[in-house]
Amino acid sequence: IVHIPKILYHWRVHELSTAKAGAHAKPYAYEAGKKAVQAHLDRMGLKGTVEQGKTIGTYKVNYEIIGEPKISIIIPNKDYVSTLKVCLKSITKLTTYKNYEIIVVENNSTEKETFKYYKTIDGKDNIKVVYYPEKEFNYSALINYGVKNSTGDYIIQLNNDTELVTPDWIQEML
Repeated sequence: IVHIPKILYHWRVHELSTAKAGAHAKPYAYEAGKKAVQAHLDRMGLKGTVEQGKTIGTYKVNYEIIGEPKISIIIPNKDYVSTLKVCLKSITKLTTYKNYEIIVVENNSTEKETFKYYKTIDGKDNIKVVYYPEKEFNYSALINYGVKNSTGDYIIQLNNDTELVTPDWIQEML
């Protein structure tokens, strides 16, 4: 590593330059970028469309979902029924993708209310409650136990304190 005591790059600013006018001075450059990303998708044989992102100079690819793969949402839980209710309600009320199942992995809860709640949700709204047999906490083992009891093509891991806000969240992840 050495210091080079010279200016190697200089960006001049004048009244008509992008540096002075800002990013909106050359919208055709961003349209060309969008076309370049689309051309890459086409070359790779990937089905999708490109749109401008939330900020100028960024792009969002909307991939086509091939088929309708089943999604298994694994949620470990220990007590905290009110928190789990919010999570499950946000999934069942908001999610627009329909081919999913929810696996709640019970992790050594102690409150009677928790087990009463499990009885009301098990088998409804694509929800299945499974009971982790071990007595010590091991997050990875809980997730793996949920996966063993799932039937999905893809797995999503959620904490029980998650509340969804985007209806097409599964499509975006797919």
